[in-house]
Amino acid sequence: MSGVLWGGRRVAGLVLAVLVVVAGAGWGLYAWRRHATYGTMADQQELKVTLATGDRLTLVVPDRGASIGDHWTAQLPDSGVLRAVDERFTYSSVHDRLFGPALGGGSGTRYFIFEASTPGEVTVTLTNCFRGCKFPADKAESTATTWLVTVD
Repeated sequence: MSGVLWGGRRVAGLVLAVLVVVAGAGWGLYAWRRHATYGTMADQQELKVTLATGDRLTLVVPDRGASIGDHWTAQLPDSGVLRAVDERFTYSSVHDRLFGPALGGGSGTRYFIFEASTPGEVTVTLTNCFRGCKFPADKAESTATTWLVTVD
């Protein structure tokens, strides 16, 4: 009887070890893919960033959603230091990610992805022109954040 018990523990230990290795590999693959996609991430608290040529930079801002009136855009000079690669949006809630936002919902995070092309220094400004900035009250709700990016 003890031989059966020992064999069962051995199999359970082997299964647990395989699960740990698979989970670790999955997490490592996720982290590698996230870094390959987004590179260095900077939010509105980190306004100075230094990169190497070829690195990716993602500027991250909160977005309350178009139904609220948020509309983020990126402005950067055509200096060749940074190249815009992509813009993405991720919903805050898992429900919204799986099923889409409810009517009037849809807040989350906006990602502006750039690639460092040549050495130099450049400023990147992300502007939230609230409700199109049509009225003084909308302009008062609008915000802008500027990052100083240095590429070595």
